[in-house]
Amino acid sequence: MKKFAFFAILASLLLAIPAFADVISGNVTVSAQPGDLPPIICIYHRDVEIGTQANPPGVNPLDWRTSLYAFTGERIKYTVVVRDPNGADDIGFVKAFVNNMEEALGYQTYLPPRCDGLGTTNSATDKAFNITITVESAWSSGNLVLKVFNSAGDPTEATHSESWYFNPPLAMEVTTSNGQPITFGSMDPVTRCAHSTNKLVVKNTAGGGVNLWTFIAGTDLFDTTGAARCPTSNVLEIEKYMFYRAWSGTQWQSWQGWFNMSKYNQNDGCVVPDKDSYFNGDPATFGAPGSTWTLEQYRNDSGPTCYGGLPVPMPNPKDDKKDILEHMLTNGGTLEVEFKICYPTPCIGTFDHGTIYIFGKAV
Repeated sequence: MKKFAFFAILASLLLAIPAFADVISGNVTVSAQPGDLPPIICIYHRDVEIGTQANPPGVNPLDWRTSLYAFTGERIKYTVVVRDPNGADDIGFVKAFVNNMEEALGYQTYLPPRCDGLGTTNSATDKAFNITITVESAWSSGNLVLKVFNSAGDPTEATHSESWYFNPPLAMEVTTSNGQPITFGSMDPVTRCAHSTNKLVVKNTAGGGVNLWTFIAGTDLFDTTGAARCPTSNVLEIEKYMFYRAWSGTQWQSWQGWFNMSKYNQNDGCVVPDKDSYFNGDPATFGAPGSTWTLEQYRNDSGPTCYGGLPVPMPNPKDDKKDILEHMLTNGGTLEVEFKICYPTPCIGTFDHGTIYIFGKAV
């Protein structure tokens, strides 16, 4: 009886199946993908390595350069952050192109906490790269482009482009205020000093917006017309008896104004000391009667000069800031220099042969 009952129940279940015969079934295809959104590039930091770090070494060990120009051997360094909304794994690498030519490959570095334009960074979507471009001698003005490649090595839409002046020509226009050689007026019989009747005028005509550090030097003065003595030989020594003062834009030697000329020396190099190297001594009374602070002490205290030249305009020795920007000649700017001579006793002759040099080095 139990066995029969089991089959009876089973039969009743089977008979119930046709009751669902009116159900209609179907299916749909399911597909989803996040999309291939383009990455974004953010410039975290840019620097130009100049001075002793460049190869060959430059002349400016400071970070004053504000315009986009660079010379052979100098290095342009970027730190960039790349964000890919699809995830950091899809970020491959960064390359630098100069005038459409591949020049440098970046390498991954520490991800900074923020980058202007992106906000807070996230390692899930962001990677950081350092890339260094060393300027080549054959480069001229053109575009520097940073381009992001994906994990498959294909270029993406993420680029950053800048217009650079590579190896811009350095040039100065050197004249006088009246087109004549520097000439001195009559000597004051009391002070035994005479002022120049005209001024040296220097204009920065360099290309590419280059600013210049400016220096001045000269040769001693000789009499080519006859016998002379000043005070013991036939030469007027400019480091002892000739002075200069200058101004460029708002920068000028308002403090007393005069500083001893320096003698040109072709064997000296030409560098720019850092701002803390000026006047480590106390030259407040330099050039005054009885002063023991000499021009040689200035050179020793301030570091190398430019072919014997001194900064022009000379930074104020009483200014605690010792601002070297006081002898920077901006691009297109004009520098004026005037001179005076204080003759020793005796000083006999017409000293008509001498040269004044102006040196400009790229900022």
